[in-house]
This record gives sequence, structure tokens and C-alpha cells, in this order.
Amino acid sequence: MSIVEEAESGFSIRVSGRLLLIRHWGVMTCTLGKAFAEQYKAAIRPLQDTHWAEVIDLVDVLAVEPGRRDEVATLFEYENLQNNVATAYLISDRTAPEHLRDLRYLIQTQTASFADQFFRDPLEALNWVNQ
Repeated sequence: MSIVEEAESGFSIRVSGRLLLIRHWGVMTCTLGKAFAEQYKAAIRPLQDTHWAEVIDLVDVLAVEPGRRDEVATLFEYENLQNNVATAYLISDRTAPEHLRDLRYLIQTQTASFADQFFRDPLEALNWVNQ
């Protein structure tokens, strides 16, 4: 598992079989976005030859770095361009509304052919990606 922290923000990436488990918390910054892109590429390398899915926990994402939304979105977009099977996003009332808006826009405009779904229950998310 890789964990990267910056002040009170960060992310973790863990691979379990053919499932990628990602958690973001705090403020999503350009620095974290660059680190995430590198760690993500390394984590999915062994999964590229088979079907796989991911669960992304955004429950504790508070905001995107002020004035850097487009730059941060570009850095985090890499995951949405992979030809994986499914991505389940965990959200809650604490998830930043502007981050959800940006994420929904990114999903609507992507060209990849896999499924995306938002969940408030981690077990439902796991069951959905395991279908």
C-alpha cells in the first residue's frame, strides 16, 4: 500500500487481487495530484492485462486547492481514462460539493467505456464492483 500525506491532506492506494482501493482526504492539491498520478500508474501496471475495478473513497475530501481546480482535475483525470471494468465512488455529506460537481462532469465527458457509480455505503460499492 502507498500512502502520501501533505499537511492534513493525502491519499492511499492499495491493491487487493484485481481491486484497487483508493482513499483521498483533506484538500486535493496539485502536489498531491502529481504524486497520485505516479502512484496510480505504478499500482495499475500489474492489472493492465486483466479485468479490474476500483473503489475510490471521497468521503473526507474537503476541497480542491483554491484557484487550481482545472490543474488538479487534469492530474486526477488519469484514473478515468483507464479501461477498467468499474469505478465505485464513496461519498457522504462531508464530500466537497464542488468536487462532486467536477467529478460528475469528468465522468460525463470521458471517452472510456467502463461503468461509474456513486455510493454512500462501502459494502454496496464493493458488491457492485464485484458483480
